[in-house]
Amino acid sequence: MIKLLKSKIRYRAFRRAALTEDTEIPANPLRGWFDLYAFELDGDTEKFKSEAKERMDKDTCLILLLADISAYKDGDITDEALFNLEQIISFFRENNKDIILRVTYDHAGKGMEREPFSFDIVKRHAEVIAGFVRDHHRDIFLYQGLLIGKWGEMHTSRFSSLEKLCELHEIFEKGIQNSVYTAVRKPVILRGLKGEPDNRDSFDSGTLGIFNDGMFGSDTDLGTYDSSGKDCSWNKPWDRQNEHKFTAGIAAKAPIGGEALFGEGFVSTHASKDYIDELSLQHITYLNRHHDIKLINYWKKIKVICKGIWNGRSYFDYIGAHLGYRFFVKNAEMYRKNDEYLLKIMVENQGFAPLYNKSDLYVIAKEDDGNIKRICAKAPGLNGIMPDEQKEIIFDIPKVKGEIYLYACLTDSGKTIFFSNQGMHAEGVLLGNMT
Repeated sequence: MIKLLKSKIRYRAFRRAALTEDTEIPANPLRGWFDLYAFELDGDTEKFKSEAKERMDKDTCLILLLADISAYKDGDITDEALFNLEQIISFFRENNKDIILRVTYDHAGKGMEREPFSFDIVKRHAEVIAGFVRDHHRDIFLYQGLLIGKWGEMHTSRFSSLEKLCELHEIFEKGIQNSVYTAVRKPVILRGLKGEPDNRDSFDSGTLGIFNDGMFGSDTDLGTYDSSGKDCSWNKPWDRQNEHKFTAGIAAKAPIGGEALFGEGFVSTHASKDYIDELSLQHITYLNRHHDIKLINYWKKIKVICKGIWNGRSYFDYIGAHLGYRFFVKNAEMYRKNDEYLLKIMVENQGFAPLYNKSDLYVIAKEDDGNIKRICAKAPGLNGIMPDEQKEIIFDIPKVKGEIYLYACLTDSGKTIFFSNQGMHAEGVLLGNMT
């Protein structure tokens, strides 16, 4: 294709627009800061929705829904409970929120008090919830956990042995059928569930990711890693550096995120820039922006020191803008040969992580006479472009006179993906004008 383009003549009647980065862009779907909502499935859905509506932030696209099923610990989850969950999910969808779902027996830090005594009941519940997630996969971005543990974090439970976790994971894996991304609390748990491969370098966890709810809480992220670093056995926690490398590999195919805390141990042993370095290294897609206000306020006070438009902006602003994907149109050129026109666009992912869900790309030609032409890209969309990678996208363009835009959206939901360029329009990024 490169040789083909070289054989063509750059179309002088195409005047490229100024393609410059903007620090302020609308919130994009399936990434960023998230807000947490907890709901007991035997509760009052109308009251919950009313209270949730009052505290809802229009600039936040992502929410974590903790759905508490402790009321059913002695029996089966009722149809009414599933109907309530369905109503809550529909409520968030109607309010344009992407959903991370965690179904748990506990949202108050009382795991073993609230979960069943019988593992058979837990397994029956797992089958029901897995089927529910599969049936509602279009409304759920990510499913976290395996029901058990304090806050559903898979610890402090009578069912947290690897053997029982493997049984639950098998039920969820069979029930969800890869229709939704899933996540477990620690890298070591993920390794245990998947088993050690013959070649670690070729390990593939598929759609299974990690939610780290102890991020920066200590030098081991509150027991997520091993402090000694002496043992890298497959079923044992590794040291911080090796776990980060492992997590980065997982993040190539499945989202990584969680909750960050202000840990005195971390602050005392790390430079402030390590926050951004580690979030970038692990390809973090989502973080709770309210979990530890002390850390959030700390990030709001620290200033970024770098070249370019982010110099002097707060860590909070920088991190929020770079969680997940962040696409920037770097260049656009038009080529002509006879009556054919080729538009070559260069897009760069400046975020911490790739876009995981499928997306569509279009060129919108807005002609001087008011006519609109919508041209779909023949090549795949923006998903899969890793951080700091660039992708060349080529469109066949008919001869038009007017403004040329690049527009992107999620394939399933049709939600707009905003580029980080200045001058975003309803039609997308203005690439230039054909005369």
